[in-house]
Amino acid sequence: MEVSVQMVNKFLLEAFLDLWECHRMTEDQAQVLALNALGWMASQDDVLEQFLGASGTDIATLKVSAGQAETQIAILDFLMMRDDWIQSFCSQENLPYEAPMQARHSLPGGADTHWT
Repeated sequence: MEVSVQMVNKFLLEAFLDLWECHRMTEDQAQVLALNALGWMASQDDVLEQFLGASGTDIATLKVSAGQAETQIAILDFLMMRDDWIQSFCSQENLPYEAPMQARHSLPGGADTHWT
C-alpha cells in the first residue's frame, strides 16, 4: 500500500484533534478554576483590593456575580496580568501555568477576539 502525503496529513490532523479534545477543559472545570483563583486572590496581600479597584466593583457585587462567566473571565484576566501571580496560583493548585488561559477559553464568551 502506497502512503501519500495527504493520508499522512489527514492522520496527523485527526490525531491532533483527538489529543486536543482529551485535554480540553470543560466549562464546569473552568468555573471551578476561576473561583479558586478568586479565593487565591483573596488570600494574597492586596490582590483582591487591586482587583476590586481595577474592575470598579465591590465585595457585595462580587459575591453576587462570582458565578457569572463575565466575572470569572475578569478574574482570570486580572490573574494573568502578572507572571508571579500565575506561578503562585498554579503552584498552589498544582496546575500547569497555561491552565488559567485554558479556563478563560472554556468559559462562554472567553474566546480571544481577533480584529484582523
